[in-house]
Amino acid sequence: MGCEFVEVTAHPGARPSHAVWQGKVFHIGGAVTVKLRRARTQQDNFREQAADFRRNAASKASWAARLRQRLDDVNQELQSLREDGKIKLTEKFVTAPKLQKQLEFNEHTLERMAERGITPEDAQNIVKNALFAIEQHNGTQHAYYYSDKGFIAVKADGTTSSVGWHDEGAKIVLEVAKKYGFYRK
Repeated sequence: MGCEFVEVTAHPGARPSHAVWQGKVFHIGGAVTVKLRRARTQQDNFREQAADFRRNAASKASWAARLRQRLDDVNQELQSLREDGKIKLTEKFVTAPKLQKQLEFNEHTLERMAERGITPEDAQNIVKNALFAIEQHNGTQHAYYYSDKGFIAVKADGTTSSVGWHDEGAKIVLEVAKKYGFYRK
C-alpha cells in the first residue's frame, strides 16, 4: 500500500484486550521518533485574526482616548485664559475636520483677502494643511488654523466667511496648541 504508518481504530464491539492499541499510530518497521506539526486550522486563523483585531482596536481606542484628553486639556486651558481676559475666543478647540467641498469665496471674504494680501491659494493651503480648528456656531462653521500663516473660517457647505492673519489672541491659542502637541513649527 506504500505507507509506513498504520492507525488502529477504536470501534464499538472491539475486544477489550485490544484497547491498548486502539486509537494509536504504529510504524511498520518498529518504533520511530517523529516530530509532528499540527496543521493550522481555520479556527487557528480566526483566533489569530481576533487577537490582532483586539490589539488594533485597543491601540486605536487608546490613541483616541489620549487625543480626547489632549483636546480637553487644551479647552480647559483656553477657558482659563478667557476667564483671565487674555483671549476673547469663546469657541471650542477641535481637530481640523476635512473639508468635503472646494472652498467658495463670497464677496466679503474676497475683499478681506485682498486687504490682507491673502490669495485663494493661501486660503486653500490653510484649510488643506490645518493643524487644528476652532468650532464655531454650534459646529456649523470651523476656523482652520495653520501654523503662523493665518486662519480661515469655513461654513459646513464650503463657503468662507472670514479670513486673516493671526492677532495676539490667536498667537496665544497657537502657543497652547503647541504645548499640547497640535502645532509644531
